[in-house]
Amino acid sequence: MPGRVARWKVKEPFAPHKSLIRMSWNKYNLYNLATRTRTPDVSRQSVFAQKWAAKRDLRSYHCPNITERQLIKRHWATRLPMQQFTKAEWERVPPVQALAFAELERRLDVVVFRCHFASSIWEARMAVVRGNVWVNGEKCPFPARRLADGDMITVNPNIVPTLALPGSEPTMADNAGEEVAEKEEAPEEKRIKLSRSQRHHVTEPLKFKPHPWMAPHMFLPSYLEVSYPTCSAVFLRSPLPQPDEVEVPSPFPPESHQLVYEWYTNIYKRNPTIKTNADLMPGIVIEGCNVTLKPKFAQIRRREDLERRREVRRIKDEKSRKQPVAA
Repeated sequence: MPGRVARWKVKEPFAPHKSLIRMSWNKYNLYNLATRTRTPDVSRQSVFAQKWAAKRDLRSYHCPNITERQLIKRHWATRLPMQQFTKAEWERVPPVQALAFAELERRLDVVVFRCHFASSIWEARMAVVRGNVWVNGEKCPFPARRLADGDMITVNPNIVPTLALPGSEPTMADNAGEEVAEKEEAPEEKRIKLSRSQRHHVTEPLKFKPHPWMAPHMFLPSYLEVSYPTCSAVFLRSPLPQPDEVEVPSPFPPESHQLVYEWYTNIYKRNPTIKTNADLMPGIVIEGCNVTLKPKFAQIRRREDLERRREVRRIKDEKSRKQPVAA
């Protein structure tokens, strides 16, 4: 499409004057992370300023490759995941708003980065777009693919930055403008340089080579099960609240997530949805024909259809309970 802009590209993602933390193994990102060890004092700021500052920091980390419109329409949910706890456990559970970005953890490109198959969220996105990722055995070139519970992803091992041929240099093709970390000079007779086309047709076994600056990101969330010998992973479930733990990885405290949840929830409620916009509601079908009714009569008709479906569901549940259980 002419004139289309790739909005997921970020200018100067690791600029020191911005001090924004990204999903990346870049050394400049590690420097920004180290210099933000102390949470800035925002007690003297207005509530709006606190929400905006928290939104800027968390959005730069969790979703720098999508727009806010895509975030709200596709990956935002006002209902947060919950589970049952005892009273003593609830006292140790962090604020539930810390799971505000839980739906983003289902994105295919985010899962590829969390599994350490890419050195940045931008590299994970390009790996998906170029057809190097499979979901349940089928090639999936869509980074925004929402994984369901139990979905298995498989990645081409030749693009994993921590795998390389014996004696070759580790490669990191980052399309977001990241610089390759400095490496020690190796003798010319031991150095093997491969082109992009050659790396995708390698048949020799690959060996693990640690990447510089990767140590702070070497952790696995509890909702992922990764098999590194096969370069595959399984998405088990959505992140859930846990005592003394926040399952969504984030370098920011839960209080910042609370402010961001309030910010985006207010925007989400103001946007037209199926419940508030009549043009987005499904059409009314009477005797197999789509009809257009006045808003008042359409509302009455939809309410009657909903009650009818609930009655049918109730009757089916009663019949299933009365059926004798086979010995």
